[in-house]
Amino acid sequence: MKEELKVQREDACLTGPALFLAHSIAALCAVLVSAPADTVKTRYQCSSKSEYKNPLVCHKSIVAREGWDGLFKGTVARCLVVIPLYALTFTIFETLQQWLQPGTVLGLKTWQQELDSVRKSRLLAMQNRLREEYGLDIERMVRAPQ
Repeated sequence: MKEELKVQREDACLTGPALFLAHSIAALCAVLVSAPADTVKTRYQCSSKSEYKNPLVCHKSIVAREGWDGLFKGTVARCLVVIPLYALTFTIFETLQQWLQPGTVLGLKTWQQELDSVRKSRLLAMQNRLREEYGLDIERMVRAPQ
């Protein structure tokens, strides 16, 4: 039964609306995690040179004057910009990635297949160089004795 579940999970792909929702949730988490640092950065950049010595002083000042909630000011505006932007960008990216898989309508090679072919050609070039310069036959050395 575990094998059947593994196959189902590997073949499963999220549809457009599910991808959009998943990326929206991920973007919300990213905004909430980065909001305090972004608030401090914005206040520090917009302040006069004499107001804050460094970002740490800016952080302490915000918390002292406005409390911890002050670090999350502007989060709603960031959410209104970031969530649709990230959700749309990553949904399009993943949809295109699914379309460009080998064996689909476009049938293009994946990066892994391209890298494998580059590695194989470099390995063959190295084998030829060892054979020509040093007389070593790597294929014969690697083969098991019969």
